[in-house]
This record gives sequence, C-alpha cells and structure tokens, in this order.
Amino acid sequence: MRDVTAFAFSDYLTPFANHMFGHWKYFFENWRKRRSVKRQLREIDSEFAPEFKAAGDNEDERSKVMAKYKARIQEPWEQLRWSKTNRLRVKAFRLGIELPRGDEEDCWDPAHFLEVHGDTYVRGSLLTPKGIAIVSRQISEARLNYYKQWVQVISPLATVLISLLALVISAIALYLQLSGIPSIPPVK
Repeated sequence: MRDVTAFAFSDYLTPFANHMFGHWKYFFENWRKRRSVKRQLREIDSEFAPEFKAAGDNEDERSKVMAKYKARIQEPWEQLRWSKTNRLRVKAFRLGIELPRGDEEDCWDPAHFLEVHGDTYVRGSLLTPKGIAIVSRQISEARLNYYKQWVQVISPLATVLISLLALVISAIALYLQLSGIPSIPPVK
C-alpha cells in the first residue's frame, strides 16, 4: 500500500504536464536536432573550403572536390529537408490544407529517406523546393484568410459597440443639460 503521508506534487502534475506541454517538448527536440544538423553542415563547409580554394579554377579538380562534398553533405541535408517537410505537414494539417498528392507539379522527391524513431524506421517522401514553396504559400494564404474572417466578424461588432457608447455619452450629456446640474467648472 502506498504511504498516504508522502505527497508528491509531480504525481498529479505529470499527466497534466505531458498533456499540456508534451508538444512543446517534441518541438524543442526537433529544434535541437535541426540546430545540430545546421552546425554539422557549417563544419562540413568549413572543412571543404580549403579544398575548394586549392582547386581554384581547375574544373577537373573542382568537380572531384564537389563530388566528395556532395557525398558528405547529402545525409545532413536530407535530414534538414525531412525536418522542413514534417513541419510543413504539421502546419498544413492544423490549417486543414491538403498536401499535393503523388507527383503533382513535381512536388515530391522520388528519393526516400529513412528516419529513426526510437527502434523503428519510417520511410517517407521529401518535398522538393518547388513543393515547399507551394505548401508554404498555401499555409500563408490560409492564415491570411483566417485573420480576414476574424476582422470581418469583429469590425461590425466594434462599430455597433462604439455607436452604442456614443449614444450613452450623448444621453448622459443631454440629461445633465436638461436637469440643470451645473457642469464641471474648467480648471484654472
């Protein structure tokens, strides 16, 4: 039997915190992962900078260095694109936007990337830069339409409230004038 006298606030807070703040933990972990991948890309860039400089204008040497560079940078770059694709998928889902299907408008990269979730591997498609631009534009338009709808609802209400306030102020001024109550003298 559990000791009733021992009170642990975390016993009561943990389910609430996981429910309320769990998604923030997920986004923070993804942010940390993106930041480390960007740092890794910068390190690779700085590692290959002297080789590109040494190759100079020699196309043969430059193409060899570029091939090594692309081979080295491919995995971190795809991780970054995978993260961007997932963020856009989540945003589109929240706003009720359908992602392009299949090979529509060349939005999806035919190459697949494996991501590790714990012990399981997930196979998914990456958005191409054109697909990212299309989905980002749709998200921006959906957000703009959302705010436009709120403005369309609030502006008539604000107009009515302001006119009612003006009516109340004028009724008070008329009452004070007709009742003969002296107005407040001006400050000298």
